[in-house]
Amino acid sequence: MSGSVTLRAKAEIPPGHRRFLEKVKLRGSFGIGAGIFSKPSTQEGVNKLSAGTRGEKDPADPETVLTDLAGQTTDQISAATLDNAASIPSAVGTPP
Repeated sequence: MSGSVTLRAKAEIPPGHRRFLEKVKLRGSFGIGAGIFSKPSTQEGVNKLSAGTRGEKDPADPETVLTDLAGQTTDQISAATLDNAASIPSAVGTPP
């Protein structure tokens, strides 16, 4: 995926003799705005999902849509969780 990346975090590096990556703690949030998936089949699926929510039934060539992702980092640098993972234009449901 490519897009505009934002990162806001606090790092804690406690004293000790462990390796840097074993002891560093990072907490914060990140986002990718106006993202496009690098794998064509994934982007095509997102495009079709967005087109379907606009009422377009099986479009031959759906427009490319941009996706926003956001998440929060956890205690370990190697782990992250996605909260409210994706925002896809037109893919917002309304109650009946």
